Amino acid sequence: MLTRLGYAVTAVEPVAALLQAARDSQSAQSYVAAPATQVPCADQSFELVMLYNVLMDVDDLQGALEEAARLLRPGGRMVIGLVHPLFDIYSAMKRSAAPPTYFGETPFDVALESNGRSMRFRGWQRPLSAYISACAQAGLFLARICEPRPDPKHPAAQRNPDGTIVPMFLWLELRFPDDLTKLDAP
Repeated sequence: MLTRLGYAVTAVEPVAALLQAARDSQSAQSYVAAPATQVPCADQSFELVMLYNVLMDVDDLQGALEEAARLLRPGGRMVIGLVHPLFDIYSAMKRSAAPPTYFGETPFDVALESNGRSMRFRGWQRPLSAYISACAQAGLFLARICEPRPDPKHPAAQRNPDGTIVPMFLWLELRFPDDLTKLDAP
C-alpha cells in the first residue's frame, strides 16, 4: 500500500521466510534482514517509519522504539499499528480462567485454531501506557490515536464479532516534539 502511495519502501524483517515472502510479493523497493533494534540504515533515513504489528512481538520494546526514532527524519512521522491491548486482555479472558492483568507486561505463547489451521502467536501483552511511555523515552510524542471500529456488516466483522465489542486494533501517530505544533487538523 505504501508503495502505491508513492513511498520508496524499505522492508525490515528478521525472519528469513517472512522477508522472502515480502520479496515475492514485491511489497518494497529494498529488503533488509535485521531485528527491530539493529537496523543497518543511516540516522534520519526516513520521512515515515511504520511499525505494523511489530511492537507487541519484540522483547526489547524500548530498544525497538529508540532504533525507529534514530531512523526518523526531523519533520517526519512514525505510525504504529498493533493489536489493541484491551483486545488482548478481552481475548485472554475468553480463553483462560486466569488471564493476565492489563497493567503488567506479560509474555504470551498461544496456539489458536481456525478453519482447520493452527497458528502460533508469541509476543507480549502490554498496557497502552507501556507503548506511550517507551515512545516518550525515545523522544517521540503522540500526535494522533485511532481505534478503528469495523462495520458490523463487513464479512471480517461477521467472522470476528468480538472486534465490534472492544477495539481490535490501535493506530498511533508519533512525532518529535518540535513537529507537534505543525500538525494539520485530523
